[in-house]
Formats: sequence, C-alpha cells, structure tokens
Amino acid sequence: RKEGDEWILNGEKTIIRGLYECREMGGGYWVPVRTEKSDKPHRELTSFFVPIDSEGFEITEHYRDAGRSSLSTAGFVMHDVRVPETHMLGERGKGFYQTMEGFDNARLLIGASSCGVTRKILEEAGKYINEREVFGKKLASYEGISFEFADFYANLEMLKCTYQHVADMQD
Repeated sequence: RKEGDEWILNGEKTIIRGLYECREMGGGYWVPVRTEKSDKPHRELTSFFVPIDSEGFEITEHYRDAGRSSLSTAGFVMHDVRVPETHMLGERGKGFYQTMEGFDNARLLIGASSCGVTRKILEEAGKYINEREVFGKKLASYEGISFEFADFYANLEMLKCTYQHVADMQD
C-alpha cells in the first residue's frame, strides 16, 4: 500500500540467490509487488528496489542445494518495509513485463554457467584419459574412449554456439 511518498511492503520470496553475500556487501533486491487491482493480473505488479538493511526485511531459511554453490540460497520476508517512491523501478503496473525480461536474461546466465561447468569437466576428463594407462596404453588411445570424448566435446561446442546465438538475439 502507498502512504505519502512511501510504499509499505509485506510479503515473502523464497529461493533467492546471494542474500547472505548481499547482506555482507550491502545492496538490495529487485522485488515485484502487487500495487494494483485489475481484471488483468499481469498488470498488477510494480517493481521496486528494496535495500537489504531495510527495517522489517528478514532473511529466512538458508537452503542447501546441489549445483550453484558459489552463492547462498535463502528466502526473505518483508514486514511493513517502507520503501520510498524513488525506489520504484520503471513504471507502475509494468513489473510483470520486467520479470519476464529478467527470466530471459537469467536463462542466458544458466546457459553460460552450464557451458562453463561442462567445459571444466571435459578439461579434467581430457587430462585423465591422456595420463591414465591401461594395459600399457593411454586411455585416449582406445576408440571407445576417445570417440566418446570427441562426441562430448563436439556437443559442447554446438551448445556454446547455440548459447552465443541466443545471447546475440537477446542483445
């Protein structure tokens, strides 16, 4: 709800990346909130920047998950968090569209991360099959190993090209 030049925010978000890191470094989060009542729900959201040190902003459960372990994963609750009108991002009622754009960009980041992880795995596997000997020969000299490795590497290059094409289209 709006009070004067401030918005009073209540609600929660779960499975948010980097909350603990953000708390240590300062900053905040982009949060879409329902500011309108409409027969078109996609027009009810408005985006705000909410500083993580706002009174009433509380980090909740820390989730342990597999995969992207470089950033913490947690949730937060807002209890009557006061945010000035100047923290509104974009136009009122356009938060859904901004959210969808954010998902497009997030998918690009996921694609880049996946390519990077796969490349690292193949680098390690390549070292191993070129060093490890079985029956007096390097593993890489066996077609069953080297052909499979080549297929994996070719698929990675294909994915990388596809990802770069999608990034160009997004740009």
